[in-house]
Amino acid sequence: MPDYEIYYFNPEGSLIHTMSAACHTDAAARVVAHAMKPLTSSLLEVWKANALIYRRLRPPAGSLGEPQEAGRAQNVKYRSGESQ
Repeated sequence: MPDYEIYYFNPEGSLIHTMSAACHTDAAARVVAHAMKPLTSSLLEVWKANALIYRRLRPPAGSLGEPQEAGRAQNVKYRSGESQ
């Protein structure tokens, strides 16, 4: 079963929490990431090894402030078919 790293950011783009999850699929890791999201976070990334699986960089509609570019790494390897 693949291991995933989940990173949570505040609206300003600062890392506020990390967690690991063991999930059967990438989709399951995304669900876990949203289910475990701290109340103070609206931005998140899900990683499997060095591959970015999912990124949500925009806060939900109605939240205050525009996020800055958040991210674990500068050089991100995207899976084929995914865009930045």
